[in-house]
Amino acid sequence: MDRRDSIATFGTGPLKLVDLCDEDDDGPKGPSRMAFVLDTIDYDEKDLEGVVVDSEGRLHVPFTWGVCGTCNGEGKHVNAAIDAHGISAEEWERDWDPDERDGYLNGDYDVPCVECHGRTTVPTPNLDALPPAARKLVDEALESHHDGCAIQAAEMRMGA
Repeated sequence: MDRRDSIATFGTGPLKLVDLCDEDDDGPKGPSRMAFVLDTIDYDEKDLEGVVVDSEGRLHVPFTWGVCGTCNGEGKHVNAAIDAHGISAEEWERDWDPDERDGYLNGDYDVPCVECHGRTTVPTPNLDALPPAARKLVDEALESHHDGCAIQAAEMRMGA
């Protein structure tokens, strides 16, 4: 599955980026109050030993900014409806007239990136900054999400 389709279908995972200022208007404003959160409401207390969660039952995960992996920092990419499954040389010659080919190569079919929305960078969880118990919890949540996506993609390929 094309990365652009995958993000649109499955999202980006169990970590959600939230602006903590929206929840606490008295706190400091700005990017330092942003964090990824993992909802731990459905976890057993035993699984949360040594893990600090907020009053909402969420584990805060700090982040850094990194180059978007979908558009490679361009802020745009070709519309997935145009080339998600590739364009063979035969299709290129048979189905695309010279003006369409030039338009494709010049970016006429580009759309804002589905992941970074044109920003060119995306927040990336800084898992190394977590204590071991919290890191283990997040790693397991990410693995579970990826496994679920793989199963769902396989089911979709089989027509389910």
